Amino acid sequence: MAFEVNLNLRDELGQPLNLEHPLHRPVIANATQPVDAVVRSLTPPPLARYAIITVELPAAILLRFWLNGVDPTAGNGHRATDDTTITLTAAAQLAGFRYVAVGAGTGWLQISYF
Repeated sequence: MAFEVNLNLRDELGQPLNLEHPLHRPVIANATQPVDAVVRSLTPPPLARYAIITVELPAAILLRFWLNGVDPTAGNGHRATDDTTITLTAAAQLAGFRYVAVGAGTGWLQISYF
């Protein structure tokens, strides 16, 4: 007797859920975005479900970020410093990622979308 299981799992945006690890998927696109005093978001390609972000910052600044669409401030948000790697594992996290620099200077995010 053979069994077939089809769970038809979906993420919070209604997209089919892929249970494989994001690094096993092909890279869809790469991007570089500035980190400065302006609150910014990501611009993922339409089929992106995951992202790996490397933070590149001068010593004088740090990054603050939220994953739920709320703007971070100098005192609120997750903290990241130079050489931090951030892994986003859901389409809602890609859509909700907001970040800003705290301190003087400009840094960069290096982003690979999967």
